[in-house]
Amino acid sequence: MRGGMTTIDLNLLRDPARFRHWVQDHVRFGDLDPLGHANNNAINIIMENGRVALLDRMEIRPLVPGGLMVIKTTRTEFNAEVHRPARLDIGVGIGTVGTSSFSILAGLFVNGTNAATHEAWMVLIDRQSRRPMPLPPEARAILADNIIL
Repeated sequence: MRGGMTTIDLNLLRDPARFRHWVQDHVRFGDLDPLGHANNNAINIIMENGRVALLDRMEIRPLVPGGLMVIKTTRTEFNAEVHRPARLDIGVGIGTVGTSSFSILAGLFVNGTNAATHEAWMVLIDRQSRRPMPLPPEARAILADNIIL
């Protein structure tokens, strides 16, 4: 437990059956390192694409006027190389919901094989004071409906 945030075993996210929400992406030429595979920064940007798509689908932002959702911490484990060209399937869901924070979990899959797992902790802060603020009950309910672990 760190700062009220409990981390999970990212190996649990290597199973695609855990996910209900999916986002497709692809490897871009600019994602490649000198060895010809997607570098760690590119993988984290791909995970961000999945995270943002999930937040958009859940339509949480309109429920928090005056609030901003910001990243507190992220953690990624790289399990296999990702090459170009490749169609990427990103499974995303909610891990834990707290008073002002929640975690988004993701698994990156290439042809059904897990290439990376990811956990990101988001915190709702007040736009003016920049201090944490409680998630509204409606937002908490939507997040709770999307918990995958």
